[in-house]
Amino acid sequence: MHYGVDLGNMEVLWKRALHELDGSCSARSSDDEKERAFWHGYFEKKTEYCPDEYSRPIAAAVRAILTDKHPDTILEIGPGWPFS
Repeated sequence: MHYGVDLGNMEVLWKRALHELDGSCSARSSDDEKERAFWHGYFEKKTEYCPDEYSRPIAAAVRAILTDKHPDTILEIGPGWPFS
């Protein structure tokens, strides 16, 4: 399943995005507590569930796969938007 445009090598783009303006690597990439704190603060600012439109068919496909499977683990997509 492919949505949107091909962005090329996402591993390279992701590694590039982890760097700060001064060229150093973001502390969030190696410190789980800083990563958790970032997302905690990010979601405190959210007032309602508002997924991007492109994610709706992806969420529906994942939901269909998991229906009646009773998974033992949780699948997180992106920053952890809940499916509703």
